[in-house]
This record gives sequence, C-alpha cells and structure tokens, in this order.
Amino acid sequence: MSPSRPRVPAYRLHKSSGQAVVTIPTASGNRRDYYLGIFGTPESRAEYARFLATLAAGHSVLPASGGLDITVNEVLLAFVTWSQGHYRHSDGTPTTEVTEVARCLKPVRQLFGTTLACEFGPKKLAAVRQHMIGLGWCQGAINQHVGRIKRAFRHAVAEELLPASVFESLRALTGLRRGRTEAHDNLR
Repeated sequence: MSPSRPRVPAYRLHKSSGQAVVTIPTASGNRRDYYLGIFGTPESRAEYARFLATLAAGHSVLPASGGLDITVNEVLLAFVTWSQGHYRHSDGTPTTEVTEVARCLKPVRQLFGTTLACEFGPKKLAAVRQHMIGLGWCQGAINQHVGRIKRAFRHAVAEELLPASVFESLRALTGLRRGRTEAHDNLR
C-alpha cells in the first residue's frame, strides 16, 4: 500500500463574512482558520497560493508580520466562530453566551472593525464602552461585555493571530464601578 499524500487545504467561502478561508490542523489537534481576503478576488487567490507554498515548504503559515496586519473584524470573526462551537449545551444547542458574544461585538465592529487589531488598545476599548453607555446598557452588562471583548483578543493571542502585548494592554482597562459612572446600575 502506498503512503497517502497530505491533503491540500481547500480554498472555500466563509459565508457569514464573505471572505476566503482555509483550515488546517494544528499540532495540538485543533483546527485553525486562515482568512485570505474577499472570496474570489485575485488577491485572495494569490494569498492562497502563498499560503500553500509556505505550507509545502514546511514553514509557519502565520502572517510574516506576526499578526500586525490582522484587522479587528478578523479577530472578532475568529472568536465568534470559536464561540459558536464552544458554547453548547450537552444536546448540541447553543447557549445564550453565543447571543451575548454577538451582541457585545457589534459596537466593536461598528466603531473599529477595519482598524488593525494591533492598534486596538485600552483607549479604543474605553470608546466602545462609552458607546455602550450611550446605548443605555447597564453597568453590570457593560462590564460583562467588555470582558467578552477582552476574551476575543485573548483567543486571538492563543491562536497566534496577535502578539500577547495587544491583550495585555486591554487588561489595563478596569471595569465600571457602581455609582461612579454614567451607566445606570443593574438594580433599577
């Protein structure tokens, strides 16, 4: 019996984002998605060819910039995709956390989606938090949502999409304190 050839990762459409994506297994046994740009464009096809050539040469397929060219939208998309598979009941149905993740990421996408993720720091996160206050969200919910946003960036670090310094900088933003913010208390 002849040895089997390694499978070539497929170039495919990520329907919710409209981006081209390729998935490969990691050393830890998980799978990792790499977004290549808008599906069907010459640029995304060229990025796919570069990806395959890098993979065939046995080199890391991480971006050469070490994650410095990843946008906030790409970080959020990776986190949403992961959370949809992770936050499940034993019967396979999604938990309410999936909805909450989508809800808290919407203001981030609206305000800073096209920003480079390496430029998303505590001041930009504070601007997102202020936007949530403007939407009338309560202090406790805002703190929970900001925690979820921080987890999205922690996930990106764990997946080696971003350097750890990005997540570490976001940790510097402390939560809103009851009675010391414009946001109303949970107990109204």
